[in-house]
Amino acid sequence: MKNTNKQKAILRIAGFIAIIAMIVFSFTSCGSLNDLLFGRSDGPTYKIGDRGPGGGIVFYDHGNNAHGWRYFEVSPENLGEAFWAIQNSPGIRTISGARGVAIGTGKENTAAILAADPTAPAAKLCVEYRGGGLDDWFLPSRDELNEIYKQRRVLNITAGTFWSSSQGPTPANAWLHVFSNDNRNPGYKDYMANNIRAVRSF
Repeated sequence: MKNTNKQKAILRIAGFIAIIAMIVFSFTSCGSLNDLLFGRSDGPTYKIGDRGPGGGIVFYDHGNNAHGWRYFEVSPENLGEAFWAIQNSPGIRTISGARGVAIGTGKENTAAILAADPTAPAAKLCVEYRGGGLDDWFLPSRDELNEIYKQRRVLNITAGTFWSSSQGPTPANAWLHVFSNDNRNPGYKDYMANNIRAVRSF
């Protein structure tokens, strides 16, 4: 009986070791824990400052593609200056779908802006941009724009005031970012034409 119990214990230990070995193999063959939990892209990897698929400059790496994307790239040049909305246009009113400020909300914001006001100048410039022959560019959200600011030296953007796609605390406002002094505040949508950079996630 004692030998039988000892054999069972040995078999359990051997099984446990086999499970550990399989886990170790999974990590080495499939990549990091993030890859296992959130999925893994077999495409090329990028680092900050690299050229992206759309010819833009990579400025953000999420670390995994849990949201269907991992990187953000920004157009290498300003697309010009534009108002967020034209005076007395539908864009001056509240756009409920354009209130996102977090990273990953810029695309939804931009779509909401143009659904409410197809003439909205800042958003329109971005969706009409065709860097790399791609048509999925958009106006960055407040926090996406802040990531551009963090990488301003890599991107060689040292000054300028830029619109985000994030509507401000009132219908008349949208968030902007002054790169010369890191001032982030709401500005009147139709009061001043500010710089525009398009971004895309991939």
